[in-house]
Amino acid sequence: MSFKSIRFPEEFIESAKNFADKDFRSIPQQIMYWAEIGKQSELRNWQLEKMRLGLKQAQNNHVATDQEVLKAFAKCQKKAV
Repeated sequence: MSFKSIRFPEEFIESAKNFADKDFRSIPQQIMYWAEIGKQSELRNWQLEKMRLGLKQAQNNHVATDQEVLKAFAKCQKKAV
């Protein structure tokens, strides 16, 4: 795995440090842990949105267009933020 340096606000790093210390993680491990939780949450939201779209289509006897699928994905991304 390769790594890149990125910058975070000092307050964020302090918050990560506080959480990391409690769970015996390094600061980078804590940030990666948070990122993984966020990614999983976003994927779940996307899956739920796809299921809602599929249910709606089944009820209306309709097959979604690519545009409708992209619109549902965009809606999911807004919810995650």
